[in-house]
Amino acid sequence: MSRRSQHADSWFRTHPVLWCFLAITVPGLGYTVSQLVIADRALASAAPVGLIFGLVFAAGTALLKVALDR
Repeated sequence: MSRRSQHADSWFRTHPVLWCFLAITVPGLGYTVSQLVIADRALASAAPVGLIFGLVFAAGTALLKVALDR
């Protein structure tokens, strides 16, 4: 692993709240925007599904990270 990657990994490990926020927000916003643009859905129907997608993505990522770190 490169030095930059090691630094980023250690920084995210010391800031778990920020990591969790980014892991939920980025995929959730991506899903919501894609539904607004591609599927022409309303924000009121796309945002809750985007939030759920972000939560599931973050939980899956965290579980996978724990399983791979063992």
